[in-house]
Amino acid sequence: MKRTRFTAVIAALMMCSAMLCSCADDNSSAGGTKASGGKYDTSLAAEDLDVGYDENSAGTVSFADGKAEVSGSGSQAEGAVVTISASGEYVVSGECSDGRIIINADKNAEIQLIFKGLKLTCSDNAPVLISNADKVIITLEDGTDNVLTDGSSYALSGDENTDGCIFSKADLTINGSGSLTVNGNYKHGIVSKDDLVIADGKISVKAVKTALEGKDCVKISGGKTALDAGSNGIRSTNDEEEDKGYVSISGGEVSIECGSVAVSAVTFISAEGGSVSAVCGDDGLRSLGDISLSGADITIDSGDDAVNADNDITISAGSVSITNSHEGFEAKTVTIDGGEISITAEDDGINCSGNKDDEDTGSAAQEGVCLTVNGGVLRVTSNGDGLDSNGDLIINGGEVYLSVTENEENSALECRGEKKIADEAKVEIQ
Repeated sequence: MKRTRFTAVIAALMMCSAMLCSCADDNSSAGGTKASGGKYDTSLAAEDLDVGYDENSAGTVSFADGKAEVSGSGSQAEGAVVTISASGEYVVSGECSDGRIIINADKNAEIQLIFKGLKLTCSDNAPVLISNADKVIITLEDGTDNVLTDGSSYALSGDENTDGCIFSKADLTINGSGSLTVNGNYKHGIVSKDDLVIADGKISVKAVKTALEGKDCVKISGGKTALDAGSNGIRSTNDEEEDKGYVSISGGEVSIECGSVAVSAVTFISAEGGSVSAVCGDDGLRSLGDISLSGADITIDSGDDAVNADNDITISAGSVSITNSHEGFEAKTVTIDGGEISITAEDDGINCSGNKDDEDTGSAAQEGVCLTVNGGVLRVTSNGDGLDSNGDLIINGGEVYLSVTENEENSALECRGEKKIADEAKVEIQ
């Protein structure tokens, strides 16, 4: 019998309490830290990491073609449609060519689904629909393969907005060391209208449109996630709350092939650890706010800009390899404090501008626009300007290597405001 979730959560909380007592000023919690001065909570809760459950007391759901059998309280089956209506642990297995799991519980309910060799297809709706709960955790049992597939069209009533193979109106976490394949033939792969957390697992998502969507946030801290999407790879869309609408990657391996933007956020993108590899038709990382790269290994082949923010981009650690782009980095400000950065661009390697949406033909320096290099190693190969700022260009340190064909239109170092290169900085232009 495995440990119970209650025991595991208490143990995790005791560990966190001990850490806080020994380091009272430490802002960290399980799996991450609060980024950008605490505005965006990139941490994971203890239950996000807990894969334990009690096999003796857990309910069971077993699918077969045309039917499902359930045991324990809190669930019922009607044909091959299973409805779960109470908090608890449910072990789900079996194979069914046209069935569903629907969670419709109390708004405070916490539910764990343990996928243990589940292969479930629903021809006209989401195979997993979470209509009402506080939080749902899908645990991928070690050594098992699990597959969810939807049809190319949904039979929806007038007020339904279900549009993902896994569709949740509650916080959704995926953990465990098993595998999950999601085939989103209608629109999206995995959708949460609240938080979407991937803590572990080997997860493969193929979707007609977006592969992963968490309205409030998407957090990835472990596992191997492979995304194949017709439009966006990962996106967060909440534009109504200033501390929501963000994407955080703190660990694991993420690979993305998509027709549009690889990682898209309204407010903030944070890449603190792990690796991200993206081949995309549009931007690689795209934020309407800020982007912070502080330890991840990132590789981007983009059809447009590789790393694009409306406000600020900061790079402090890790590696960024941009093998193809229109422009490598584009933002109002770009600050490089560390890391290994390599950029190949058809236009500017790095472009700082305060007029991203409007053509700016003037020559005056734009207020608040600045490109700053304080450390790290930066290599740029571009057919446009190497480093281009419509405001200031400050190189205080680090190593900068630029390979640019300088002519009347392009230069290695272009700026409208103050240009400063400190003696301790190393700048080489080819």
